[in-house]
Amino acid sequence: MPTQKQEKRWYILRLPSANNKARDELAAESERRSRIKMPPLEYFAPVFTDVDSVGGKSRPVTKPLYLNYVFMRSTVDAINKFRTSYPHYNLIRRSRTAASDDCLYVGDSEMRMMQVMARVLDNTMLCLSPDMAALNKGDRVRIIGGDFAGVEGILLTRQGRDGGRVVINVCNQFAVSTLTIRPEFIKVISFDKDGRHLYKKLDSYYPRIRRAMRRHVAMQAVTAAERGAVETFVARFGTVEIPSEKIRGKYLAFMLMSHTVLGSHPDLRNYYAWQCSQLIPSITNDTTRAFILTAMYACTRDAKYRHVAEDIVSRWDKSRLTPKQQDVVDDLAVLP
Repeated sequence: MPTQKQEKRWYILRLPSANNKARDELAAESERRSRIKMPPLEYFAPVFTDVDSVGGKSRPVTKPLYLNYVFMRSTVDAINKFRTSYPHYNLIRRSRTAASDDCLYVGDSEMRMMQVMARVLDNTMLCLSPDMAALNKGDRVRIIGGDFAGVEGILLTRQGRDGGRVVINVCNQFAVSTLTIRPEFIKVISFDKDGRHLYKKLDSYYPRIRRAMRRHVAMQAVTAAERGAVETFVARFGTVEIPSEKIRGKYLAFMLMSHTVLGSHPDLRNYYAWQCSQLIPSITNDTTRAFILTAMYACTRDAKYRHVAEDIVSRWDKSRLTPKQQDVVDDLAVLP
């Protein structure tokens, strides 16, 4: 088994200053090795295009994306040998007390994402610091279509839009942003930790799926806009991780209703109905329980769900119903 110094990884190397010398040097070294049949030099030194103002005139200037940092896939031993000819490239220890071979590196999957973005943007990328990117607050997402398909990262939503920029956290040292991604290409893996974004998304979807479901129950055609909203919700949130049982129950009910409206395979609808039934005993909020049970009856037509929902509703003070309770009462009234 290879030791730390013998294992090939994407190590981070630091130079004394930021300039394009590193990219040119590495390209020249790679070409030299190719000529003399040496093993290839694997490196990543992306650049971006900035605009400089000289003499009152603006001109595009190519600059290193990571200032004075580059990446090299090799072993510590091989990099130290490389440094005998290029001593200004320095490996970065994990800490001041770390061993000389315990150096910072980027995982292969993270590097693949960075390289995908570099190819798509033709070596022109935007760079944000971790503070600017607020990496600890966005949803973790996967891009499922377009040029960036397969990239995962943190979503920075733009005001008034469900599209956004996906920011990739690299080794807790850098943050790299893609260009704006089309909304239909963004799939949420997990919501941000504070949960407020999750509440907001579910609450905004509630009236849409409720209208679509009522049309479906009445055997009326769902409008194109309603169907589009349902398809978008399923595509984006179909595999999201929901930590709270209460919220997971509501989410599963939404998924059950969505697949019912879309006419998905019965096995899929049965799966979500079964998941809802497993959560019902652990949900203590009567309004949430009644809503989920009503949704389950509307989708499965199993009378036992309606009976339990009606039993809960019968104990409510009809003169002091909340808006969500009134919705449950109204939905039960129109269900056959």
